[in-house]
Amino acid sequence: MSIRPISPLFIALMIAALISASIAHAQEVDNPVYQAWAKFKVGSSTTLTGTMNAGPMTIEAQLTQTLVERNDAEVVIEAVTVTTFAGQEHKGPPQRQTIRAKAPREDWKEIGDEDVQAAGQTFKCKVIESKRAVPSRGGQTTETVAKVWVSPKVPGGTVQMKFHGGAGPNQEITYLLKSFDAK
Repeated sequence: MSIRPISPLFIALMIAALISASIAHAQEVDNPVYQAWAKFKVGSSTTLTGTMNAGPMTIEAQLTQTLVERNDAEVVIEAVTVTTFAGQEHKGPPQRQTIRAKAPREDWKEIGDEDVQAAGQTFKCKVIESKRAVPSRGGQTTETVAKVWVSPKVPGGTVQMKFHGGAGPNQEITYLLKSFDAK
């Protein structure tokens, strides 16, 4: 069975989508993902480690995101993902994502506050959640549940995230902050 490594751009886009606040569609609003990066200086970074379980298969991953550009209109994040499966390590090429200061509203629900232990610290986090129907293989639709634990102390905000569903009902992706450099 052939498996493609998880694209760092896909992961970065999911993080960006997940940090968006609980708001309705249509008009452009202040982008909380931009705000979570823009208050830090260029060179700030985060490293998250995680696993993707798809049935009997487990893929280990490490995602490093670095703030490479910052201005009043947008920030640019460079993401590098290293995945390990079947005993082999695969490093993806660096991919850049531009995050605008204004963005369309998204439907995310704040579900509470939780303490999360990560990177040798305890973070007081806001927890946000989204449930969406997404297309999967064979043209079927699967519900994806995504949760993100967010702290203002961390560049980009993400301390922990969990996805369930998506490519299949048994797929689960979990990431936890390993380290960060806030400049």
